[in-house]
Amino acid sequence: MRVNVLGYYIDRDVKKEKAGAADVFLVYENANDRGTFLEGYTPIGQHINISDKAYLDECTKITKDEYKGISKNYYTPKEYL
Repeated sequence: MRVNVLGYYIDRDVKKEKAGAADVFLVYENANDRGTFLEGYTPIGQHINISDKAYLDECTKITKDEYKGISKNYYTPKEYL
């Protein structure tokens, strides 16, 4: 399974230096018979719906390696990494 990951983020209300596993998420495209839409994955809460793209502009974009470091040992499916 190939997932089109669009980016890795820290929630808008959290400073990068204070971010933990509950504060990071990734965003990917998902498609079905109704069209293409954005979904996210957090290592704590699992899958989330991203209905407001403007929200992402308010968040801090990070690299995949930063995501992995902040999320520590919490599980993220390998397809997202």
